[in-house]
Amino acid sequence: TWSGPNQSLSMLGESISSVTPPPGAVVVQALNGGWSNIAVLDNSGPLPDVLSSVSAWTTLWPFFGYSSDPNTGYWSWDGPWPLVRFMRPGSDNPSGPRRSRVWPFWSSYEGDGLKSHYVLFPLINWRETETKLSTGKGNYVVPIWQHWQKKDKQGVETSWTKLWPLYQNFKQGEQGRFAFPALNPLWHMPEIDDHYAWIYELITREVDGPRVSVRTWGNLYRREIDETEDRTYLSFLWSRRAFRAGEELQVEHSLLFGLLRWRSYPERDEFLPELMAPSFPGPGWPMQPALQPPIPQNGASKP
Repeated sequence: TWSGPNQSLSMLGESISSVTPPPGAVVVQALNGGWSNIAVLDNSGPLPDVLSSVSAWTTLWPFFGYSSDPNTGYWSWDGPWPLVRFMRPGSDNPSGPRRSRVWPFWSSYEGDGLKSHYVLFPLINWRETETKLSTGKGNYVVPIWQHWQKKDKQGVETSWTKLWPLYQNFKQGEQGRFAFPALNPLWHMPEIDDHYAWIYELITREVDGPRVSVRTWGNLYRREIDETEDRTYLSFLWSRRAFRAGEELQVEHSLLFGLLRWRSYPERDEFLPELMAPSFPGPGWPMQPALQPPIPQNGASKP
């Protein structure tokens, strides 16, 4: 294994009689940024022809520099660094890195699985990525617009959209989260939203497979649906719980901190509800949901 950039190959003063398999007279290890480690395994003397066409110079390092290879067409220019940089790959590495930069007006880079372009850096950016694990693309207008999506090798799609300060939406497979408004100007940081979103979000909708949760600011209104129950809350004033007990659909209501509670049976012909014992401060529902899912009423569906 060859050493990294600017590292000794640890062969100075060593006598090497053979290398298996024979690499040839010149061994090149490609590195990032168009640089390579080059080892000449030959007798002492001038560099082989394969290297003789490369030329480079710098002045006022690191602000101005140029290198080129007429045989392959490779060239790069830095000056004044880091504001202006250009690089084009040669014919020996046509898919190598390609860079154009005139900061802050324009910047473009293609290579190492990334295509990224900036206008008025860092305000406007669009990009595409491809790695061994996933592919993706995104576009950004800081701080107003954020959108990216990616797909992993298992086919799971993940996306994030944010129009600040109006809304944000995150999806990953069967999971998702929507919020209005989106006053938090940061990137996708679920840790922040989990702890503080109740302060600055009026409406939040979260999905995790068959489970759906909708809540308003301060949890004043909340609705939770899963495979077995449909629960709705209006803080302290009213709550509703629909579930199945055996084969029968039951709906329970609670008013005024649980002081007034009753149960109804929508599938029966009976009109009068069944009164339940008070449960202060209400609503008195069990922590664990029912065992069987409710049937939507009057065409109702998940929020």
